[in-house]
Amino acid sequence: MRTPFTLGGTILISAMLLAQSSQPGQSSQPGPSSQPAQQSSEPSTTHQPAKPASAAKPRLQTPHAKVSGFELAPRSGGGTQVGGATRGIGTTTVLLAPYKGKAYTLNPLFQWSNSNANIKEYTFRLLDSTGEEVLYEKNVKGTSLKYPADAPALIPGGDYFWTAQPTLGLLGEPAEPAEIVIIADPERLEVQAKLQSARTPAERASIFADKLLWYDAVGGYSEILDSTPNDTAARRERANLYQQLPQTEEAAKRDLAAKAE
Repeated sequence: MRTPFTLGGTILISAMLLAQSSQPGQSSQPGPSSQPAQQSSEPSTTHQPAKPASAAKPRLQTPHAKVSGFELAPRSGGGTQVGGATRGIGTTTVLLAPYKGKAYTLNPLFQWSNSNANIKEYTFRLLDSTGEEVLYEKNVKGTSLKYPADAPALIPGGDYFWTAQPTLGLLGEPAEPAEIVIIADPERLEVQAKLQSARTPAERASIFADKLLWYDAVGGYSEILDSTPNDTAARRERANLYQQLPQTEEAAKRDLAAKAE
């Protein structure tokens, strides 16, 4: 009688073990608490600081153009007088003055330059306010002319143009005319009052420079240098004036080179 019981008990135990092994969710898979965290296929951004946008290389700052109150009518496009005098043959004559500048004196100093040092004589012309009618013409030895007392008088408030060219036309055409304005009252009276305190030619030239009177300031320092060529202070001040305009920068270099010798 023991055999059936033993066999039956064995069968019962085997069936129970088989049933337990076939149930899902047991030891065949780790529970949620034991599952390793799944690695995301996307790169994590929480541990890396956001990269700033690629910084552009700093731009080189363009130097500010010279702000010169001497120039009353700057040319658009950065042109110079050279552009108006290279249409034909010969070398270019450049007027050493603003395109439009002021003067106090009625006998201003006019200056120009040319790269051809062999040119010995030029023709100076003073034109009316339209730039069409020639009021005065004179052949000049060298590259400057102090407006003579016996020429047609310039008047306060007057507006004129002037130009110069090699007397021998094959050597170059007239420079593009520059405009000169003779100041009138009340500005003229203000300058006269300032000049009363000037004790030396250099002080007069300095007052003219402060008042932005190109022809008088350059003329004043030029007269000092004509009488005392070794006056380094006057040469430095004239060079400073020449540095204010593109068309007179070469003249500034010549003054600075002479000062260094």
